[in-house]
Amino acid sequence: MNMPPANFESVWAEIQRERPVPKVVSKEEAEYNRKIRKMKSYRYYFDDDGLFCFDGFYTEEYFLTAFRHGKQTFFGEKFETIENHFNSIGGYTYDLIMYNDVAVAIINLEYTACEKAISDLLKKVEDIRSSFLAFNNHKVYLGLATMAFYPELEQECIKQGIAIIKQVGDTVVINDEHLKAF
Repeated sequence: MNMPPANFESVWAEIQRERPVPKVVSKEEAEYNRKIRKMKSYRYYFDDDGLFCFDGFYTEEYFLTAFRHGKQTFFGEKFETIENHFNSIGGYTYDLIMYNDVAVAIINLEYTACEKAISDLLKKVEDIRSSFLAFNNHKVYLGLATMAFYPELEQECIKQGIAIIKQVGDTVVINDEHLKAF
């Protein structure tokens, strides 16, 4: 089929046909939508029964508070910087990251974890090195912090060299006996 050569008018007509028509909303609706987006960023959500907060939010607050206000030495390293919700170029979000001049610790915070959390955590080792050149020569430690561990998950963490971080009563217990530096 012979297509006519593209010109400005034909290209502009194609763009206009493919472009979605913007929805015009009132000032009140725009403000409401902005507030909802902000609430979702804080991990709140609406349901038919009202406003709820994800269980993961409580888990993150619990472990972040424990790490920030507790001792700063973990895995045999003293970490000067502790950050949460650290985003990478590769599209990963790091729940909790701690670093110093020679090591970086990546900790996933989960309310209830499963084996998928381990595979997700292992993928972040390469991502942190490719996304942040400052960490390229750092030792990387991994940890999984969750409110509820089951025996098979603990065994898999030990097998993979990942620290087990869990709540026991009102304290945080870290099992890093089998921790390995990646």
